[in-house]
Amino acid sequence: MKKINLKTTTFLKSKKTLFLQLGIMLSLVLFISSCNNLKKKTDANNTDSSLVDENATVQDSSAVMGNDSTDMEMSEEVTPVDFSTVLTKPLFQNGSANLFTKWVSENLTYPENAKKNKIEGRVVLQFTIGVDGTISDIKVLKGINDELNEAAIAVVKSSPKWTPGKDKDGIVPVIYNFPVIFQLKK
Repeated sequence: MKKINLKTTTFLKSKKTLFLQLGIMLSLVLFISSCNNLKKKTDANNTDSSLVDENATVQDSSAVMGNDSTDMEMSEEVTPVDFSTVLTKPLFQNGSANLFTKWVSENLTYPENAKKNKIEGRVVLQFTIGVDGTISDIKVLKGINDELNEAAIAVVKSSPKWTPGKDKDGIVPVIYNFPVIFQLKK
């Protein structure tokens, strides 16, 4: 007959219980996190009317798509969609986001005063890629100084048209965050 060590058996049971409890807690955290993300998306779609820009205009989808709009129609909802959640991402010159980064770096004008004072850094911009592919509503989320902020805005504002993003309901405006990096060659 085998002799069973009770201390070892108790330890193994408590270890199994611990792993079971950790698994349940992890599942609960993931569930709560996904519920919060769903609530954020729902809240973003149900914005208060006082937050809507009174000067905003809705463009006719036939102007964007041409008169033959057999493709997707523009969505009735004009609230911009976040880049990370839109089904079909906007494309810059039918390429990847890296292509836009390259285009910005080739067209960016580094202000002379900032060069002289050796000012470097990253300006983070937020802009909307409209249903017609143009960039609008450019905002500085994180800036360096007025001179570099304005240079970043100017280069993004001069961007060629993008291919607009599409969601389940059609073409939608998409909010995009983009860093413009100012780095002096050494």
